[in-house]
Amino acid sequence: MTHREGATSMKIIGHRGARGLVAENTLASIVKAVALGVDGVEIDVHLIQDGYFALHHNFLFSSQGPAIKDMSVEDLHASSAHDASTRVPMLYEALETLRAAHDVSIYVEIKTDPTRPDLSSAPEDVVPAIITRLETHLMLERVTILAFDWRILSLLRERAPSIKRGYLTEKETCFSDSPWLNGHYDDHLDAAVQKAGGTLWLPQYEQLTEQDVTRAHANGIEVMPWTVNDLHDAERLRDWGVDGLITDYPDRFVERFCQLCLISQT
Repeated sequence: MTHREGATSMKIIGHRGARGLVAENTLASIVKAVALGVDGVEIDVHLIQDGYFALHHNFLFSSQGPAIKDMSVEDLHASSAHDASTRVPMLYEALETLRAAHDVSIYVEIKTDPTRPDLSSAPEDVVPAIITRLETHLMLERVTILAFDWRILSLLRERAPSIKRGYLTEKETCFSDSPWLNGHYDDHLDAAVQKAGGTLWLPQYEQLTEQDVTRAHANGIEVMPWTVNDLHDAERLRDWGVDGLITDYPDRFVERFCQLCLISQT
């Protein structure tokens, strides 16, 4: 199956490609998600030593280290030389892999941690580098930059306001004076997103209520929760009117919600 025809307005986004089916943040996982017919693909990236962005979720390469940010392309390729299927790709490779999938949106999560500067690159280094990378690959229109660390998004808004931004939240990062929210905390997280100048909120789905969705939409904020893997949860969120969801198992939802949309059109 390729990109869905007659798709429901609720977008289905593959998490780290299709991490429930293929090793996460690999080119194979991205290809799998696209083949399943997703509306978009989400990937995680770190700025590494030689100025490239590497696809990887954790801040450490393994439980023993080192920090991903302190590795080079050569280091990363050497570390997976025994198993090509788990090779850590670079962002430019992912963008080129997705280039021909014109209808698939690309969501790039920048991995930084304001509480652990020893484990992640500084926003002042990351933001110019990601802008240059997207400009180089002519991907400014297709990519949305996501971050839990809203310092990234504030600086991106200042330096390149035309690049789309998505504001990630989870319980552990949302509290008064949180360094993650860069001074934009509000008891209603959709309001915090609005204060920060955002129009896309990506909350942890377990924290989301129907009232949150209604209020966010009234304020012009799209809502795209993560990580939704159960069909009953997805159907409830669809009934609440979320704009999309991020899932490890896009195969569970793409065909299901496409069928529902086609039925509603007959």
